[in-house]
Amino acid sequence: MKRVADLDTVAPWALGAAVALVYAPTLTAPVFGDDRVFVSGAAIFSLPLGEFLRGLLSREYLSFTGEGTYQPLITLFHYAAHGAPAAYRIAGIALHALNAFLLARVARRLGGSAETSWLAALLFALFPTHAETLIVSSFKGNLFAFAFILAGLLCWARALEEGSRRAIAGASACFGLAVLSKETGLLAPLVYAAYSLLFARRKRPDLQRRAGLGFALGATMYLWWRFVGLGASAMVPSPHSPSLLFGWYAKTALWPYPLCRERTAPEGPAWHALTGLYLLALWAARRRPAVLFGLVLFGLGVLPQIQRAQSYMDSFVADRFLYISAAGLALAAAFAARGRAAAVALAGVAFVWGGVALQRNFLYRDTRALYEQTVVCAPNHFKAWGVLAQNQFQRGDMAAAQDSARRAVGLNPYYPGGLRVLRESSLALGDREQARDAEKLERALFPDSPAY
Repeated sequence: MKRVADLDTVAPWALGAAVALVYAPTLTAPVFGDDRVFVSGAAIFSLPLGEFLRGLLSREYLSFTGEGTYQPLITLFHYAAHGAPAAYRIAGIALHALNAFLLARVARRLGGSAETSWLAALLFALFPTHAETLIVSSFKGNLFAFAFILAGLLCWARALEEGSRRAIAGASACFGLAVLSKETGLLAPLVYAAYSLLFARRKRPDLQRRAGLGFALGATMYLWWRFVGLGASAMVPSPHSPSLLFGWYAKTALWPYPLCRERTAPEGPAWHALTGLYLLALWAARRRPAVLFGLVLFGLGVLPQIQRAQSYMDSFVADRFLYISAAGLALAAAFAARGRAAAVALAGVAFVWGGVALQRNFLYRDTRALYEQTVVCAPNHFKAWGVLAQNQFQRGDMAAAQDSARRAVGLNPYYPGGLRVLRESSLALGDREQARDAEKLERALFPDSPAY
């Protein structure tokens, strides 16, 4: 007992130190990507508080913010912190450490020992793909939503154990806060249901039935508001099968390397086979509830990202979308490990993952190197070449900017940044014929652009 108590005392501090060490390099990295548009450069954050809140709470939220998802809590957070990149990145790192701690608490609820629980937390905390999720504050909705999902699950487990109305209220409140952070908050009732089926099927059936109806009603009201009340446009059907996309996430979870800012859609039958292996793993874990719960959480975390691929037509898959699924993988791996040797091996995996994440976080300090690495790992992605072209143009390397912009336009002429850089860099190089061709194409594709 003393050993368990000592581990529970030391482990949170060690976990926090590991997270701080791995992600500290990002605190002084330049602001780039979505954060330049939706955080540091967003005009709405200069509005008076009253006017800002009216827009935040209105049916014009999506047009008011320019966001593609509904995340008013995150918008409110950025209103307070948008001028201090180090501050909102510190907040993200702290929230990630909290999520790892909450995951350890969940693992204990699932029947795990202290060693198993903290091993799961460590694996989740150092998973390499979190590097992008944490440094880009625009993605902070994933962190907030998952924190509320985990806290709500702990409340739900307590409610089934004790019949506490306060715990039910806590689970309901966490569900509400989760969906106000990100649409993935809709997973909360599904996570609660998975826990009930695997660990508390016969506990307080009346309470579970009433609460389930309440969660269903809340989810229905949210979906109406999100897709009818806010007037969101219909999603374009994805040209890729769910099995193909799910297989990519399964592979990336098992082998999260190399990390990449942009991804092209996966192709080939091997990805379908990985989806089949996941289903086989579910069957193999049917008599080990904690392992099965982790695998189910992994799948639940992937499902919204497959749907989201329909609205992110330039990135059908992305590293950052594995945030919730990584927790499921960590739980399944930690509970599946038998014996000290397996636990030590998993700790070694966590150490390697931390090294990969640390290396990635140092790369974010040099945007030129980051964009050059992106075209290496995603050579057929138009946005990778377009962003590199803009960076080269800003640095005055016109020849390189023209070449990269040509590649971007060749892959997808609808990327306006590529055409603009191609036109401007060609003018700077005296290549007027190329500049005229780029301008002609830009006028044809973007006739309503303010530039014309």
